[in-house]
Amino acid sequence: MANSVKTAIKLFEGAQTDVGAEQRRLNKNVDDAMAATREHEAAPRYSETEFASAVREQARRGAERFAGAFQNHLLNRELSLLDLMPVHARDNRGRPIGGPPNYDVLIDGFHFLLNANPAAMAAVIELAPRGGSSNQEWNKTLAELKAKHAKAEVALFEFYEETEAAGFKPTRRPDLSPRVILGFADQDNWNKQSLEAQRQRCAELVGAQTNLSRKRAESVQTRMKLEHLVGDTRDPKLTAEIDQLKRDEETLNERILANEKQISLNGKIFNRLVQFLRSEGVIVDVRL
Repeated sequence: MANSVKTAIKLFEGAQTDVGAEQRRLNKNVDDAMAATREHEAAPRYSETEFASAVREQARRGAERFAGAFQNHLLNRELSLLDLMPVHARDNRGRPIGGPPNYDVLIDGFHFLLNANPAAMAAVIELAPRGGSSNQEWNKTLAELKAKHAKAEVALFEFYEETEAAGFKPTRRPDLSPRVILGFADQDNWNKQSLEAQRQRCAELVGAQTNLSRKRAESVQTRMKLEHLVGDTRDPKLTAEIDQLKRDEETLNERILANEKQISLNGKIFNRLVQFLRSEGVIVDVRL
């Protein structure tokens, strides 16, 4: 019989280890999916229409500059491509020599030609680097990431339900989506049992806290009576009982503290569910 009990304990402890490892894995999946979504939301994006307008506007301004310079040149002297180069020196015939091309003028000249050719303009807009993704691409990727995030949260929520049904008590994360917890589709299509289960869980924790506090108060009261009885006699039996009561009180204090954390956690989850339902126009009982 003793060996059977030891075996059962080992199996249970092993199961707890497996459950803990699986919970950590599922939590990591949720964290990774959440981080990927947030990173993408902060990524640069652009509007194809706004981008094309910006390219056309840049070409228009360059074309205007080049047209003005070109017209001024024609009014003052015979046109020469060499005159578009900076003059560092001239030879004995007055021709400019040396120096790199005047890239600003050349770029404006390119804009002038581009502005006059719609087909070339369209090709440049298509080939130009964006420095991000288009709104359409950005929205598509965001939808995919959110779907992956939701899938990870559903897997974690199902893990909670299955392990609790098996007698385990996994710590539920408070930031799990209310839509996932409630299986929410619309005002008339959601899992009301999930909300009531959370309400019941909070009630049970509060009830447990009341019992633990009562036991601690009874222990303190009994210990104080024994301490009064023992006085200066230091009766070994009474002293042993007092020491045991002190140890019991320490254990009760630890359980009360842990239970307070669970009450706070589950209260936050319940309030998030209620707030979500209200934002969706659902009338719910908020009492715990």
